[in-house]
Amino acid sequence: MGLAVDDGERNSKKNVVVLHKGNEVNCVFIQQQSGLFPTTLLCRVINVARSTYNNWKKRGPKMIPLKQMALRQNLILLFMAS
Repeated sequence: MGLAVDDGERNSKKNVVVLHKGNEVNCVFIQQQSGLFPTTLLCRVINVARSTYNNWKKRGPKMIPLKQMALRQNLILLFMAS
């Protein structure tokens, strides 16, 4: 699900920034829920192409270097503290 931010001047696509979750998060959610709901339905509702999900399943979870993971955690902590 995305969050739209508008600068207030005009309502055009150039003035809107869309913040969205990465496909990694969406694919993990689909995988977790696939025992309860059909995968096709989950992909449609979350707006993830079925091919994206299938490719993610073949590829597996994204591996992040330890240094980058530490940086991400620090950024999250700084954001939460602000």
